[in-house]
Amino acid sequence: MVLFNHAAHQMAAKIVYYGPGLCGKTTNLSTIYQKTSLKAHGEMVSLNTDTDRTLFFDLLPMDMGTVWGFKTKLQLYTVPGQVFYNATRKLVLKGADGIVFVADSQVQMLEANKDSLRNLAINLQELGIEIQDMPLVFQWNKRDLSGVVPVAELERELNPRRLPSFCSVANEGMGVFETLKGITRQTLMHIKTRHFTTAGAPVEPATPAPPPQKIQPKPALQGKLSAPKPMPIKLAVPTIAPPRPRTAPAKVLLPSLPRIMVVPRAPMAKNTPAPCKTAALVKETKAV
Repeated sequence: MVLFNHAAHQMAAKIVYYGPGLCGKTTNLSTIYQKTSLKAHGEMVSLNTDTDRTLFFDLLPMDMGTVWGFKTKLQLYTVPGQVFYNATRKLVLKGADGIVFVADSQVQMLEANKDSLRNLAINLQELGIEIQDMPLVFQWNKRDLSGVVPVAELERELNPRRLPSFCSVANEGMGVFETLKGITRQTLMHIKTRHFTTAGAPVEPATPAPPPQKIQPKPALQGKLSAPKPMPIKLAVPTIAPPRPRTAPAKVLLPSLPRIMVVPRAPMAKNTPAPCKTAALVKETKAV
């Protein structure tokens, strides 16, 4: 699936080279890498086994200049041709914008070509894509060898829809860039039809609405009672009346009392004995 960078006005398309083992997929990418300028491509990543078969994929990003105001880059991939790497082929095929089916023109490889094409259709269906909806071109490779299948028979057996096809000798470079131009043209036209408006601006995908939130029902009680929630304690605070101003008590007038005069006693003479009251009382008693 083409990737758009609207801020930088860039888009990147993915093209996958598909086919049976040793049909020339990796040779196509190696030839493109060697015969293009350093400014036109990045580094090629290749992961191979001991027998020089592609184990995972080859990636060759190419700068194609500006297309419809967008700086366009092509990312070229190949898939492993061995049957037991089908999961890897499906992984590399995911998100492809165009496919080059590389067929080995040798007679003994005709059935392998058919099996690989059927495998391509099955893998696309598992990814939710019909093969007729994918930009596709055919490359009849190894036309320099003796004992090859005639082109008319290859067209009848592998290309009944009469899609663009190209004869090639990948290790010599013949037909390699013609195949690349053919799939690039179909891929860009497919991108323009699917992703661009009539004014030339890319159609931005609509933002999907968020899914409605599901209200989970409260679980019913199953023999256990939940603890009661603590009730908030409300304290009644009495209102205190402001203190009343204190008034001074009324003054009570007491009646006036007569003054007591204290008469000072006359001083007694010194050395004069005081009269004895007991003796006087005895005299009075005798007289009586």
